[in-house]
Amino acid sequence: MKHLKMKNLISVVAVTFIVLLTGCGKVQVNFKEEEKKITFAWTDWSKKALSGKPDSLAYYYADDALIIGTDPEFINDKAEVTKIYADAPTNFELDIKWDDEEKPNIIQFSNDGSMAYSLDGNAVKMPDSTGKIHTVHNKVLHIWKKNTEGNWRVSLLMVYPQRSK
Repeated sequence: MKHLKMKNLISVVAVTFIVLLTGCGKVQVNFKEEEKKITFAWTDWSKKALSGKPDSLAYYYADDALIIGTDPEFINDKAEVTKIYADAPTNFELDIKWDDEEKPNIIQFSNDGSMAYSLDGNAVKMPDSTGKIHTVHNKVLHIWKKNTEGNWRVSLLMVYPQRSK
């Protein structure tokens, strides 16, 4: 009888330990709060861009960010992004108008809340080969991930022009 009680106690302790272990492994993600954090980064990034400072323009990129645009060459990391902004002509203006300046159009999260994507639209004034300024309308996909401090940074940015209707 004493042996049976000890065996039951060990079983209860083992089951309790397993429940606690698996329960503690799951982190509850408050997706509304995470959406607010990405929205803050979104609006703050636009404010930082107005400074024209290369480090501010590149602030919300992850260190290993990849940017894919209409150019045949990819931009491979935050340092390269910063260099591109630093090397831009002094009269270069980053004049981007987003579909919604207050928040991304769509934000979706991974189940564990460690990554997200946002899909947006923008209009950018760009010179053509003759120097004439044109407005280009784009769709923009941001893949966000949390850095080691838990802050959202863009890991992948894809920009593609919208087709004329």
